[in-house]
Amino acid sequence: MDRTAVILVVDDDPNFTELLKIVLREVGYTVVGASTGREALACLRTQKVDLMILDWILPDLGGAEVCQAMRTNPADQYVPIMGTTIFTDVANVVRIFAAGADDLVYKQDLVSEMSELLAGVQALLRRAQRRNEQRSSDAVTMHFNFPEAVKVACQQYLLYFVEFLKDVGIDALAELREDAGQVLFSVTPTDNEAASDNIREALEIYLRLPMNRAPTVDVSPEKSIEVQKLSAQLQHLQGQFYLASAALQQKELTIQERDTTIGQQQALIQQHITTGKIFVEALQEEQADDPEPLDSELHLDTLDSERIKVKRFAWEPLPIELNLPELIRLLKKRFNRKQLP
Repeated sequence: MDRTAVILVVDDDPNFTELLKIVLREVGYTVVGASTGREALACLRTQKVDLMILDWILPDLGGAEVCQAMRTNPADQYVPIMGTTIFTDVANVVRIFAAGADDLVYKQDLVSEMSELLAGVQALLRRAQRRNEQRSSDAVTMHFNFPEAVKVACQQYLLYFVEFLKDVGIDALAELREDAGQVLFSVTPTDNEAASDNIREALEIYLRLPMNRAPTVDVSPEKSIEVQKLSAQLQHLQGQFYLASAALQQKELTIQERDTTIGQQQALIQQHITTGKIFVEALQEEQADDPEPLDSELHLDTLDSERIKVKRFAWEPLPIELNLPELIRLLKKRFNRKQLP
């Protein structure tokens, strides 16, 4: 790993926890401790953890419950878990691995010999690193340089993309972080069926949706929940854009009196916000060198057809009225992962 691995030791015996901390720190690991299952899960929310050493008998949540919570949480599901226990019977071992643990050591063996634990830790960390490298190679990554006035709203919209993917039949994880003053957005499929090309294609459509007038949210029973959620998200985003535009307009009036060049820059930013082009304008140029467009194009310029045309990174405006039910239906059919209504 490029940085020191962080290991979370979860045990209600402070002496055992301290022993593991000493041993693991001596070989270069960063170690944090938790004495209950709930404390361990809370630590995962605030701390980047590379591996967890988990006692199977805890005063609140048991090891099985902690494992289940982690394996069903996209943010933690790939964190390796090494279980610890004093029970050596086969039935107990089977239960521990069935709950989601990746390895198991017996506490009574660790009192006099730590080599087994250290070897297991190293093996789990190597395996996790290979898995992360594989996931990174499948990721779709883009850099954005958003104006400060709408940066938070744009980040929220990007994070909703994972939910949008789920609604059209693709399971994925997303990472959003600051990178040298820019926003790095990375989306990784969580199964082999979801090709990165499908994610890229869906993302290109998704980033262009704000360029069109957001439809009114229709909460009638005949409208699917997917359509209602996407419509509400677009309306919220455009509401944030209008507020930011009003603030920039006020600032522009003051700036133009002092500096015409800065005023023109502010006016351009405001234009990008009000037209919904903020995502395509903020997308950094290195992405524009992506090779050939997709072999099988979708046509978005006419939703009456069975195709949605999106030429890769050809960001011309789309003079259409959004038909969100039809868009979602066609994307589901396109990715062929969910049964159509």
